[in-house]
Amino acid sequence: MSAPLAAQVSAALKPLCWWVLSVAELVRVTKQAELKRGKIADAEARVATTEKYVRQLRGELHSAAQEEQRQSKAKRNAERDIAEMHELIKDTDLSSQNLDQLEAALELLQVHWKGRLE
Repeated sequence: MSAPLAAQVSAALKPLCWWVLSVAELVRVTKQAELKRGKIADAEARVATTEKYVRQLRGELHSAAQEEQRQSKAKRNAERDIAEMHELIKDTDLSSQNLDQLEAALELLQVHWKGRLE
């Protein structure tokens, strides 16, 4: 029964109808609000989980950046060591050439002095 129809039946029935309709609407709105609060709580839980995951990823990213820096430093040190080794190889080659020349010179001197001493 609608409120205007109830007003035709009785003067007391109209306010009672409005009250019943208002309570019914309040119950409906309360249920909708509870559903929305539940959805909000679920969304907040998902946000908290996502934030935790983002913090974890940031930590991993920070660790990866530190590891990259460590690896870069190790690479630079290795490249420097390789360059030093190349220089040592050049020095060794030069020293070998010098020794070969000295041995040749000594052989010539030995031949020369043996000839003079005989």
